[in-house]
Amino acid sequence: MPCVQYKQNRTKNRSLGHPTGDSHSRRALSAHKDRLMPVCQEPWHILDLVLCPSKPFHLSRDTIVLGTEMEPEVPQRQDDCQEDLPWTEVDQGFFRRAAEDQTGRMLTFDLVIVISLCVTSHSYGNLLVNSDLEQGDLSNAGSGWFGRSCTTSLSSDRYTGSSSARVSNRQAKWAGLAQYIGVEEGKRYFFSGYIRLLNTAAGKMTGEVIVTLNYHNTVTGEKKYVHMSTVRFMQPNMWERIGGDITILPGYDRHLLYIQVSYPEVDYLLDTTSLTEIPSLAMNWKAVANAGIDANRRADINMVLTSGRVEGVTVEIHQLTSEFGFGTAVSAERIVDSNYNAYQNFFYDNFEWATIENKLKWSQTERNKGVSNDAGVIAVNELVKRGIKVRGHTVFWGVPGKDPVWVQSLQGDALVQAMLTRGKNVTWKTLGKLEHWDVNNENVHGNFYEEATGRVNITMDIFSEIRSMDPKPKLFLNDFAIVNSGRFTQAYRNQAKMFRTETPIYGVGIQSHLTPPLDLTLIKHRLDQMVEVGLPVWITELVKSSRQTKLD
Repeated sequence: MPCVQYKQNRTKNRSLGHPTGDSHSRRALSAHKDRLMPVCQEPWHILDLVLCPSKPFHLSRDTIVLGTEMEPEVPQRQDDCQEDLPWTEVDQGFFRRAAEDQTGRMLTFDLVIVISLCVTSHSYGNLLVNSDLEQGDLSNAGSGWFGRSCTTSLSSDRYTGSSSARVSNRQAKWAGLAQYIGVEEGKRYFFSGYIRLLNTAAGKMTGEVIVTLNYHNTVTGEKKYVHMSTVRFMQPNMWERIGGDITILPGYDRHLLYIQVSYPEVDYLLDTTSLTEIPSLAMNWKAVANAGIDANRRADINMVLTSGRVEGVTVEIHQLTSEFGFGTAVSAERIVDSNYNAYQNFFYDNFEWATIENKLKWSQTERNKGVSNDAGVIAVNELVKRGIKVRGHTVFWGVPGKDPVWVQSLQGDALVQAMLTRGKNVTWKTLGKLEHWDVNNENVHGNFYEEATGRVNITMDIFSEIRSMDPKPKLFLNDFAIVNSGRFTQAYRNQAKMFRTETPIYGVGIQSHLTPPLDLTLIKHRLDQMVEVGLPVWITELVKSSRQTKLD
């Protein structure tokens, strides 16, 4: 790719016992390093490149600065690139005259036909008015974004362009920016935008942001409110992406999209918004997927005869193991109990990976303080002896009520010390035996450790501690409502991006508790959001509802 890739160094000295730096500033990455905006929405994929000019370029319908076959001789800037993303930085004029670089040179390419596919196709273009929040009138519902029960103004503190919208003096949780949108029933849409909380409520370290769609039947008066996405633990003074997908329900003729932030005293900025239709999967999606499997997960086997002559010989090959991880959750008790031979045989005949279902969780290993239950460790030892790869689930689980009762009453340093002891105990007993560890389960849903210790980034510290205690296992986040629903997809994406630069994380686990009917278009769309992070994605809990559904 014709640019210098940007990678922020991971923090080396982060730990539970010795937090480094201000809790807010440590995660508040510089906004300019992430000001990347898609030139074109899917499915066209026009730019398979990253532009890194010394200053922003403006694109026109018929001229675009290129960097594929020939690389523009301009000073390149690391912090305007992100690894493997087909994006380019733009300022407030998204389709304006192309600008020259500092040397007065530019490469141009005639993309009249292809670009017109992006900007003239109403179905997949941006449906929002004043989407970049550059226009000053935020009081008129007919001009795009407008304020409800709040004070609005333009701010020079922006994510892209020259301004963002500032919202203050909010009179209710739902008060803030809103926009009436033109959508069609039965179609799928994706909203995204960038928000920056300017403060938090008294006594709170974070704020909650919810994107909501208000359905209204103007004839019957019926209304329905659907939350498209939720980010529960957003820190102030940093730009974060919000958004989610929605399939429009029938029976309503008016649709109001709005942003609501917990606690009216919280002010915020909003910028760089979009609402686009999500195209359906192509009819041949399965053939394309199978072709990808053939290309990426299969390989030819070459057999070479070194001497002699062979005739009439049949060669039969049996694959004993696979590179692709395929496993299941197992009962720690049944996998070692001789009374469950059928259970064990079924597992060993079909799977190469295992996750101990419950017995490695803190609530199971130390239900009473200082009293250990090693059933999970015994199961790990047996599985590893049989050649099975084991995922550890989970060191911590910060959703309220999931820890042992005696832990739930701890606060501050007492909780930190208990967490350090827990980490040392469980990693010492499994040292060098596990392939993966889920470090803090379902962290976008629960932040017990953050609230109880007063350390907003303590989960980041936990990752570094577990890495120092056992360097072998690859460390994961793990969460739900990511693909079966899109409500927390953006929150998880944001968290994974931050952890990628600040912790020794390896990958993201996506719990997939699927309930029919399944919308494969949306499942793929949500997975694509996570793939953007650049970390390996593992499906950690694939569970199908008892209702009959064929999972092709």
